[in-house]
Amino acid sequence: MALDSEAVSTQKNHHELLAAAERAQQSGELEQAEALCREVLDQAPDSVAAHVLLGGVLHAEGQMIAALAAFKLAIEQHPGCAEAYSKLGALCLELGRAEEAAALLARAVSLQTGAAHVYVDLGQALRALGRFDAALDAHEAALTMDHTNPFAIRGAVQLLARHALPPDQPLRARHETALLAAFHGGGSDANELAGAAANLLKRKYAPHDTNATWDLEAMAEPLATEELFLRLLQETINTDPSLEVLCVGLRRNLLAAYHDADELPTPAARLAAALSLQGFHNEYVFPAAQQEAAFVATLEQAVARMLEGKLRRGVAMRAKVLLLGMYRPLLGLPNGRALLDWAMAGEAARVVILTMRDVLEVRTGEDAIPALGGTAGDVPPVASEPPASVPHPWWAHFEKPRRIGMDAFLARCFPDFRPSGFFGETVDVLVAGCGSGLRPIRTALRHPNSKVLAIDGDRANLAYANRMAQ
Repeated sequence: MALDSEAVSTQKNHHELLAAAERAQQSGELEQAEALCREVLDQAPDSVAAHVLLGGVLHAEGQMIAALAAFKLAIEQHPGCAEAYSKLGALCLELGRAEEAAALLARAVSLQTGAAHVYVDLGQALRALGRFDAALDAHEAALTMDHTNPFAIRGAVQLLARHALPPDQPLRARHETALLAAFHGGGSDANELAGAAANLLKRKYAPHDTNATWDLEAMAEPLATEELFLRLLQETINTDPSLEVLCVGLRRNLLAAYHDADELPTPAARLAAALSLQGFHNEYVFPAAQQEAAFVATLEQAVARMLEGKLRRGVAMRAKVLLLGMYRPLLGLPNGRALLDWAMAGEAARVVILTMRDVLEVRTGEDAIPALGGTAGDVPPVASEPPASVPHPWWAHFEKPRRIGMDAFLARCFPDFRPSGFFGETVDVLVAGCGSGLRPIRTALRHPNSKVLAIDGDRANLAYANRMAQ
């Protein structure tokens, strides 16, 4: 009985040590987590859970070879451990050993069919091997298990962002659903969202004949109700050339059809609002024909006269604001801020809020941005008072990175570098030319022991970065 009692006590102690190791790993205390795992293994060398956890900790520390050994030892001791196969497969995938990763992850799937994240890793391994159809199947399986799983959604977004769907590839409803879920729920990288949406929209609407052009008249109405298209324009920066050609054509047709109209039909208003926000995000960089420039000049004059009270306002103002917003920043209009005082509704109100009010709110924080001291020596100073500008990029989507200590991060990037204890308790990080703050915010979240200083020549960018950080 005494021996049995001692065995139970030892087993309980192992569980407590492993639980403490997991907590240490989750909080970024990797050295402590590694020490606790090794303490368990000193007492119980055949503990599969300890080997798997140790492998994960070593992986996070950047000790890839040691992590591989830990996972392989867990599999040798317990060939039916799905977690060991899946984590070893994920590590092999990270090391570029896609074929080995695919085999290991397929084995993990056969042992544990309900793990969505394993199917996502399998899909990424198959994609790396050029097996695109099989990769799509794996991601669809992950979404079938849990269409709300962030890991499964992110995996589908990443796959669609990197590969255009061929004309003979059937559309997968779950992939479109996952992409919309990513737009709704956040947590995905904005560039990946834009690329994935562009690839799916091209497969859905683009002519199969590569020499053919977009049928703009036939597409305008369905695109006005296509949520994926509207969100792409309104919430990301489109970088797809063929979709940009589509947007240029839609913008031109809307202007030609309604430049002298007092009211826009609902589909036209939706498209004009989306294209206005696209112009705002892309800083109004697109080609415009001579006739467009003439129409835009006429619209500017009409809006200016309305702002001065020389023309009747009402519905006509909403139409002209939407059309003009496709081509010009509304804040740049003479007396343009007066638009904020008007009771506009619908799409026009949304465009005014997003491209004017929010920008002005950000600019109110510019005075709180501290300035660097004067320059020394012969270095010419940066322009002391840069012109008022709009923060760029103005981002609505952000993928929260996984937390990792700076030591472990550098060890992953440079396998032969072992900076243990090099940084001390905190790491000072300088992000020069930080833009609107995406990089320093991601750095601060990824490395919890970092102290980030972000600098930029534009106070509007820094004010926006402060706003997003809060």
